Order: sequence, then structure tokens, then C-alpha cells
Amino acid sequence: MRKVFIDTGGDTCPKKKSKEVMEALIRSIRRAGLEGEVQVIARGCFGLCNIAPNMYVEPEGVWYSRFTLKDVPVIVRQHLRNNRLVKRLVHYPDRLVPAKRKRRTPRDGSARVKRNRSR
Repeated sequence: MRKVFIDTGGDTCPKKKSKEVMEALIRSIRRAGLEGEVQVIARGCFGLCNIAPNMYVEPEGVWYSRFTLKDVPVIVRQHLRNNRLVKRLVHYPDRLVPAKRKRRTPRDGSARVKRNRSR
């Protein structure tokens, strides 16, 4: 089951409509038929007040920030239902787990030699 954490605590997030965002998220999840697949959890302060509202999706480890009420159905449809990130709203894109890279070898097929730097 996916878990979606919404920052609803602190002083800033309530002013930036985080509770309304959470309610819209729950409604959109119901409309998409994902009630048994996605759990929405209200959370205290993430400490990211200047980019609120904030949402964290597990198990993917994706942060969404600076989104509006109009973006919520897009996140539900694109990410939670169709497994595609809404890239324009992803915060910390460098923390996403990259696909495994192939180990690069020199073009001539020779092996690389590690040099011992201790002297």
C-alpha cells in the first residue's frame, strides 16, 4: 500500500491551505478508485515551510512541493494511478532512486588500473 504524507502542522502550512489539499487528495483518491491502495496521513511539520504545501509518497520516496489544489487531481491521476511522476512538482529530484548504471570500461577493452595513492 502506498502512503502519502501531507504536512499539515506548523504555522505556515495551514496558511498555505494544506488541510484543504489533504481533503482534495482524499476526494481525488476516492474518485480514482484507489481507496484500498493509497493511505493519506496528516503529518506535523516537515520543516519545508518556504515551499509548502508538501507531500511525501512512499514507497517511492518522492517529494511534491509548491503545488496547488488544481494540481492534486493531476498527482493522483498521473502518479498514484498511472505510476508516472509529475516532474514539474517534484522536489529533491536528485534523491530519486536512479536505475542501475552499467559499469563503463575503456573503449579498447583494456582494464582500468587503480593506482594506490598512499605513499
